[in-house]
Amino acid sequence: MLGLALVLVTVLAAVRLFSDGEPQASSTGPATRPSTTASPAGEVVSPYESPRPALPDEAVDGIRFVEVAARAGLGDGAGEGDAGPTAAQVDAGAAVVDLDDDGDLDLLLTSSGGASGLHLNEGGSFTDITADAGLTGLDSATAPAFADIDADGDLDLFLGGPGNRFGRLLVNDGAGRFTDESTARGVVGRPDDEAVGRSIRGVDFGDVDRDGDLDLVVTDWNPGAVIAADVARGEASDRNSGQCNRAATTRRDLAAGLVQLTGDTRLFRNDGGRFTDVTRPWGLADLGISLAFTPQLVDLDGDGWLDLAVTGDACTSRLFRNRRGDRFVDVTRRAGVGTDENGMGSVIRDLDGDGRPDWLVTSIAYPTRDGTCPAAGHFAGCTGNRVYLNRGRLQFEDGTDELGLRNSGWGWGAAAADFGNDGRLQVAVTNGRLGGETVDPSDQTEVYYAAFTGDPTRFFVRGPDEVFTDAADRVGIRDEEVSHALVVFDHDRDGRLDLLVANAGAAPYLYRNVSAPRGHWIGVRLRDPATPGNAQGLGARVEVTSSTGAVTTQWVHTSGSYESQHPAETHVGLGSATAARVRVWWPGEERPQVVSDPATDRLVTVTRRR
Repeated sequence: MLGLALVLVTVLAAVRLFSDGEPQASSTGPATRPSTTASPAGEVVSPYESPRPALPDEAVDGIRFVEVAARAGLGDGAGEGDAGPTAAQVDAGAAVVDLDDDGDLDLLLTSSGGASGLHLNEGGSFTDITADAGLTGLDSATAPAFADIDADGDLDLFLGGPGNRFGRLLVNDGAGRFTDESTARGVVGRPDDEAVGRSIRGVDFGDVDRDGDLDLVVTDWNPGAVIAADVARGEASDRNSGQCNRAATTRRDLAAGLVQLTGDTRLFRNDGGRFTDVTRPWGLADLGISLAFTPQLVDLDGDGWLDLAVTGDACTSRLFRNRRGDRFVDVTRRAGVGTDENGMGSVIRDLDGDGRPDWLVTSIAYPTRDGTCPAAGHFAGCTGNRVYLNRGRLQFEDGTDELGLRNSGWGWGAAAADFGNDGRLQVAVTNGRLGGETVDPSDQTEVYYAAFTGDPTRFFVRGPDEVFTDAADRVGIRDEEVSHALVVFDHDRDGRLDLLVANAGAAPYLYRNVSAPRGHWIGVRLRDPATPGNAQGLGARVEVTSSTGAVTTQWVHTSGSYESQHPAETHVGLGSATAARVRVWWPGEERPQVVSDPATDRLVTVTRRR
């Protein structure tokens, strides 16, 4: 097993790719690779930020979690089912949906050892119904996502595949049993028997052409083009010039025909439950070479059409504007995004309270004392996460250091939510990677990767200066597993948001929110009976105004984090307010539907009026 782990380390270290066009410098933080000298492991400290002052008690304000996975029926949170570093265990996915429409949120786990499976929620306790649902192979699946693809009122399922397997589209028979109909429905990829370390890492459903049914985007992390480019260049002379510079060189090799496109990222248009591959006509043909991780279909410019934000490894994160249901146009550079070196997780949320959707991208932060980045393998990033603040008209500004969210280790899944119901957001990030048992201090690559062994989940809260600081230990979040998917949901419907962390090859952690009640809240679900292909209103915008005048805006979508799907509902903390007004802009509508006095401290359903 150790030998396989080292193979995986070599593959992951050697395959980081390219950016949109010419080299892009990081917008903030130190320049990458001014030297090739690795700092000793003990010298890994942050050059990006001054030491943060201790958080006062009022900043944490009573937020508290208790780990309850085993008690809730999800196995031993300490790592049941851990079978070692197999290829599938560089993944761990989770999807949370109300599968049986009973109000409780059910859970599917992939690549989570003995906990992999479909778990039905019965009042906060989960029962494994995997066999009854006809599901197999969940311990070797990657990104999962549910959606009603045929408008028959029940949720179907796409499961991503590792290795040369593209994935499976599984159709629900209405009684909760799933059958593979991938070929019949037109959802097929291109097998890649030569793939090394390849996995389908992301999936999202959304109505990109606004025809009333849900289309499908699937992203493929496939290092084939990188490996080919290395061979063509004789292992490349610019190894130490930084990921983004090397990325541009690789793109030039592709343009010159020295290497061929690889990857199997796909956009499938849904027409009544059957899909057509429209990747090329929609302008996404070369996205397959970009080592894509997490896609999110969200209307980022308020024009009523779903745009596509994709995190990508090795300087390949991209932003595509939806040109009125005709095609996607790459606007990465002019939008001011894509400077992250190793974009993996993704959160789209209003982080600064101006009513616009911002974009948080998790990445790798390896802060050294002198600000240099060691040449660990070919593409080891150092400059950490990015927060792109939306200034309107698809123009973004880097607010990473302004918010204090650059350094969270080796970031994977992420979420921003109001865990205290007081109107303030907290940010959680999962971390970690597999590594060797021993480290040669003279080997830059081993030193680099060893820094992320035991990398804990972070939980950032805002201090009095409005800057985020990690307070995981203070709120009861303590884990050092290799953690990937992260989903926020109220598993026991007590009005407090809980936190699920999916661990590679092991049972998850379920952190139950036991914070002292101090704020009111409202949850919102949407129903659109006249549009059965999108009955949950994916693509809608929901605005909640409390009786104290606080305004919170959220966008109804289910993708994000990393290999994760969250419920199609919104949760808004109201603080001391006991009343609220809800406005819903349904997909494509210019005027909102107004709910003037909904009940609070409960989940309410807003049904679309025609």
